[in-house]
Amino acid sequence: GAAVDLAEFRIDHSVLADRIGDRALAQTELQGAMDSLANLVREKPKNRSSLYQLLRGAYQQWHQSGQLPNEQTNAVIEQFLTGRKSIESCDDASLAAQLAVMRGDKVLASSYTSYLLEKGYFDPGFVAFCKQQQICD
Repeated sequence: GAAVDLAEFRIDHSVLADRIGDRALAQTELQGAMDSLANLVREKPKNRSSLYQLLRGAYQQWHQSGQLPNEQTNAVIEQFLTGRKSIESCDDASLAAQLAVMRGDKVLASSYTSYLLEKGYFDPGFVAFCKQQQICD
């Protein structure tokens, strides 16, 4: 649990560093989180928390640098996006929309976005993403 929490913190720290323009810190923090999460997923491939954070990190890598995920992470993304039952919350659906955009599937991203908006989910980060990607209804 603590290792996943640390990786989540490092992803969040990376997002903030990217927002203020410190690309080197953003990249260092994100890579550290991804390395740690990859090890955690190898050790416990069914741990939902580490898988979720790995997916968040993959989206952030793409968002910050255009770097697409490796084969192992792509397999996790594929499983997450195709297994609707793995989407257990609005946060999951928001992440799924981000991952769908990363993979170039705006139709799927719009489907998740519509679902979230119908549920009344208006998280500021989600709304900004939705508007930026022009997938809001």
